[in-house]
Amino acid sequence: MGNGGRTGHAYRQLIRLVKGRPDGWLCCRCRGAIDPGYRNPHPQSWSLDHLVPLAHGGPLLDPANAAAAHLTCNSKHGNSIKTIKQTIITTQVW
Repeated sequence: MGNGGRTGHAYRQLIRLVKGRPDGWLCCRCRGAIDPGYRNPHPQSWSLDHLVPLAHGGPLLDPANAAAAHLTCNSKHGNSIKTIKQTIITTQVW
């Protein structure tokens, strides 16, 4: 296999990358904040959402196909093609 799938080093790097983005702790589904105090399997915990589901040929390790989501929001959408709520991310505090 080589890349280790969802348990390998490359997948863990992808998770770190997504969490480090300006929107890394905002749910791409509901746009609500994800509390870092919640751990899986809490419904409001952080999870990695594949925007194009793996079942539909979405790439597992492509950062452009990865976003943060509440576990419950991610699970609710399953493997359907999803619409992402767009927001403007403020990178500077005024």
